[in-house]
Amino acid sequence: MASSTNTDTLNDAIEVNTADIDVSIAKFQKRNRLVDRITAGAIIFARHENGELYTWMIQREDQDSSHGLSWEWMSGKPEKVDGTSTDTARRECEEEGKYRPSKFADRAVLCFFLHKDRRTDRVIMMASLTFIIVDDHQKLPTRVWSDTKKGPDGAPSLQISAEHINDCWMTETQIEEAAIHDQCSDPRNEFNMLQTKINVSKVGFKIFKDYQAQ
Repeated sequence: MASSTNTDTLNDAIEVNTADIDVSIAKFQKRNRLVDRITAGAIIFARHENGELYTWMIQREDQDSSHGLSWEWMSGKPEKVDGTSTDTARRECEEEGKYRPSKFADRAVLCFFLHKDRRTDRVIMMASLTFIIVDDHQKLPTRVWSDTKKGPDGAPSLQISAEHINDCWMTETQIEEAAIHDQCSDPRNEFNMLQTKINVSKVGFKIFKDYQAQ
């Protein structure tokens, strides 16, 4: 069972059993009573023709959006139609990437963090439940980051929703070296992420590589 909320691990990305967090939102909140809001999502990986591993990221639009112009994976808040957190992750993948995962790894990433609500200015506790896609998809990293262009270069291999303005396949090193969104001076032209999402992505790379090594 996934452990209850521990404020000492805020912003830490923790590797957990998928089965432990693939529960209804009500059940998860009962286990983690300090959590005010939950998001669930999924990370997709693919290897470039040069053999290097990439993950697909999407850039949030700037207007009416928390952390506008930051980069992230497919994720969002649960809805009434969702039975469990993987249902939320699959629905968000369909909405934000026009892609429905068929299989997740048996390990996932759990992260608790504080977030300032942009409407109320209240600081709330959030939980991010992130699943690792391991189905046999044929997506290839055709659109990758260009330092020369200061942005993505190449044809998209997935479609994005109206909530996002760009997409790009990124390597593990690029994720690790991403500018921190809150400190970024030019988020429109610089690859930037929230620190918590960098942490989650790094654990996601580990889980996917462990899965492939089995």
